[in-house]
Amino acid sequence: GRELTLSDAEAIVVGHGKTLTIQDVRLDKLGGTSSAYPNNIRCLGSDSKVIFRNVEAVLESSFSFTVGAIDVEHDFSIDGFGKTFAYSSASNLTVKSRSMLMLDRGVTFSYDSSSAANDKLVFEDSSSTLKMFGSTLYSTHTGVSLSTGRLEVNDLCIFESEADNSAEAMIINTDLDVRVRAGAALDMRGMIVYE
Repeated sequence: GRELTLSDAEAIVVGHGKTLTIQDVRLDKLGGTSSAYPNNIRCLGSDSKVIFRNVEAVLESSFSFTVGAIDVEHDFSIDGFGKTFAYSSASNLTVKSRSMLMLDRGVTFSYDSSSAANDKLVFEDSSSTLKMFGSTLYSTHTGVSLSTGRLEVNDLCIFESEADNSAEAMIINTDLDVRVRAGAALDMRGMIVYE
């Protein structure tokens, strides 16, 4: 397959009102190691978007997506043991219909929307899937609400919430289809509400 290795000296920047589609590629060194370009794929405005379509992203370091939207089409897997993919944008990260966001072993997906809203991780319909392999879903005081789609747990996965009260809690809605595979477990830490 194709591979795109991101440079420490440069970044891919999506302009205001533009959409970048990254498709059918292994995206290596996401996050980089340069203090000049710590987020080596980024958007300039809230009206910008990155579409990941059949992409395997390998984190070089922890990465933060701070502005703009993300659409996941087909598969988007995030690899990088001990690394964090932080979603702090005020716009939506949408897992589209018949599509899957996969978090590989040791990866932490941190939800911390700058909008202070807990509903920016969106599952378009019941076929939209978050698949976890020994990974962590972490929410700050913003909280996160998971609904409509499917959660698939493989190996030991962790849900962790920084919440101090129920308004900040991680919420698992009853319309989320949760599937814990044989031999897997979901370790829940902090304030997590099932409603």
